[in-house]
Amino acid sequence: MDSKFVKAILLEALKSGKTTLIQVAKSNNIFAYSELVEARKFLEEQNLIESKKIGRTRIIKLTENGMKFAKQLKNLEEIKNALRNRSER
Repeated sequence: MDSKFVKAILLEALKSGKTTLIQVAKSNNIFAYSELVEARKFLEEQNLIESKKIGRTRIIKLTENGMKFAKQLKNLEEIKNALRNRSER
């Protein structure tokens, strides 16, 4: 499993509060839906997200630990982007 799928789910859930894998796929131009499903299952096993099926849609939200982890991940992404922008000058 590629970590970009895990990161995409966590950051989309942090941004939106609640999300679906379809929203994650659209927001991140991901075409490998099966990889997102695998990442969702992994994140649920790690207790970072919880999901609930409503009709045909599975809603994903962060757990308390998932929220902490996603915030740290977002901070690291911001630092990485700032350093990249700085080195491009």
